[in-house]
Amino acid sequence: MFFPIPDPAFWVDPGRFPINRLFRRLWRGPLFQSRQEWIDQYQRYFRRLQLEQEEWENYLEQQAAYDALMAEYEEQGHYMAKVLPTYLHHLQLSHRRTVQERKSERVYEQIDYCRVEQWHFDESAYFFQVVTWPLPYGVTINQFQEDKVSQTLSANFGSKTMVEFNERNHHRPGLWVVVEHKAGRGAIPSNVSYQQALAQIPKTASTLAIPVGQGVHGRSYIIDLALITNLLAGGTQGGGKSNFLNNLLATLISRNDPVDLRLFLVDFKRVEFAFYKGIKHLGGDVSYLTKEVLDKEGNPHTIVGRTVAADYQPKETDKIKPPMGRRIITEPDEVVPLLDYIIEEIERRTSLFEGKVRNIKSWNKRFPKRKLAYWFVVIDELADVMLQPKFGRKVEERLVRISQKGRAEGIGLVLCTQTPNNKVVSMLIQQNIPTRMVFFCGTGIASGTMLDGGYEAARLPRIPGRGLVREGQVLTEVQTPEISDWTVRAAVKAARADTPTETTTIDINKYPHIDPEKVFKFALQQLQGYCSSNELYNAFKNQGVPQKEIFALLDDHEVQGQSVETLSPTIEINDEVYYLAPSPGGRVSRQLIPVSQFEQDFEKWQPILAFRLSRVNKNGGGVTRPNSKVSNPAEPEQPENTINL
Repeated sequence: MFFPIPDPAFWVDPGRFPINRLFRRLWRGPLFQSRQEWIDQYQRYFRRLQLEQEEWENYLEQQAAYDALMAEYEEQGHYMAKVLPTYLHHLQLSHRRTVQERKSERVYEQIDYCRVEQWHFDESAYFFQVVTWPLPYGVTINQFQEDKVSQTLSANFGSKTMVEFNERNHHRPGLWVVVEHKAGRGAIPSNVSYQQALAQIPKTASTLAIPVGQGVHGRSYIIDLALITNLLAGGTQGGGKSNFLNNLLATLISRNDPVDLRLFLVDFKRVEFAFYKGIKHLGGDVSYLTKEVLDKEGNPHTIVGRTVAADYQPKETDKIKPPMGRRIITEPDEVVPLLDYIIEEIERRTSLFEGKVRNIKSWNKRFPKRKLAYWFVVIDELADVMLQPKFGRKVEERLVRISQKGRAEGIGLVLCTQTPNNKVVSMLIQQNIPTRMVFFCGTGIASGTMLDGGYEAARLPRIPGRGLVREGQVLTEVQTPEISDWTVRAAVKAARADTPTETTTIDINKYPHIDPEKVFKFALQQLQGYCSSNELYNAFKNQGVPQKEIFALLDDHEVQGQSVETLSPTIEINDEVYYLAPSPGGRVSRQLIPVSQFEQDFEKWQPILAFRLSRVNKNGGGVTRPNSKVSNPAEPEQPENTINL
């Protein structure tokens, strides 16, 4: 036989060498009998080539159309920036003054127009910044915000126009005229990053403020639990309720110290709050007394008595019990004692405030040494306890009492359900918890229960995380931020500090443009686990991720340690745990390696880890390059956007 039997790969990918085509002709000829599966693979290969060629041509057409559209937007933007001062002048947003020439007596009129300092556009709208330093004489910001201005500009430009004036701490400060494209700008985004939503919380906001999402025109919305105290969330399965709960809890434990916030978690499914076991924020911070009462049959029964502070001097007959809620509640029969314990704490705080202050905020300002923490009860599935005849009525009475009396005392409720009906969310609960976070509801009846008769939740698009925020009578549609398990674990890890007095600093703007889990998932799926900074940057730069953020992410997660027991940090992706192994040298990038495999080959990696450690700066500034000048700078101040846990 002149030629060896070809490998199937020979037929799958012929390659660019003519000799391959010659071999194929010989195998197809009458002298040799070719296998049918080889020919089938060969034909499938060329069909795939044709499809790829068609896809490439479609991509080029789409890219050409996109480039033409962007060029058109650029040309229109220059024209609009030129005529905008004239349109504002027609609305009397300018100043006319009389000017006289020096060498003649001719008097003429001169107009001071509003000036456009800068402008830019994206795929949805144009943004024109109007100079406010100074505005023409007699022109005020309030005049720009009148309805007639936006309506007239909309008619002039032929597209919806609005005027925004943002404070200095806004990501787009100043006075802006926003003109939508023909495609519209009001569409709500279908995906919102948790990191970006968290970074947009104003610095002046309360530590109990949580991001609930973005609405029309890219506006960010927050809910301050210090003001509303009680919150009711609901919707059908898959609507985004669990993601919203993780968003809420991760934000609270990241922005508040355990001495300022106490959480009571009730999870009948035993899976929703599994991440939060062991955090320092769980449970109350005061003990309680027990007392015995007789039930209907005359048998003695021990119940929760009043709560007592740490400086309480017990009597001989007192039976003091430790604080409740230090573990996640998973059984319905544990809910009633927990709510009794919280009601007793409300009564204790009411007696403390009487004649001194009106609410917890005033108390903490007036008595900083006797500071009180905010308490929140978070119940994941309210229906699991409300639909049980044995506990439903008792739980409802206690929830209503807490919602009525706990606001001033800093004790609130976060109730969630997937079955919003009148048996689960009773009329008393609806009346005492006006603030709602409502996701898609399958029926108009469920929507009416959550929105007091409104059917808007039943008309929401089936997009995970799309919901309605109701504060009072104001109803706003938003897309809630998507938070990954990675981010939740990072927040929980910081909240599980071994030493309560230890301060852990989390920089909320360290990775503001991307979720680390997405980066490492991409590396596993597309790069065989290799984490090349250039390839990752090329993959994510279209999403606005700066290259320095990719560098910082890889540097922070590279494995370190001199023994198997001290290796850290680990990276958990799809229930698998990895180490980000350092580069062994040359042009080989860092690589994600399973923990078990890395530990088996630790002897090979130990010299590389030791070499990397020896090149780390004394001040923790990273790896010292050859011939670099290393100094010991002064201790930097804590950044403004950091949060102390």
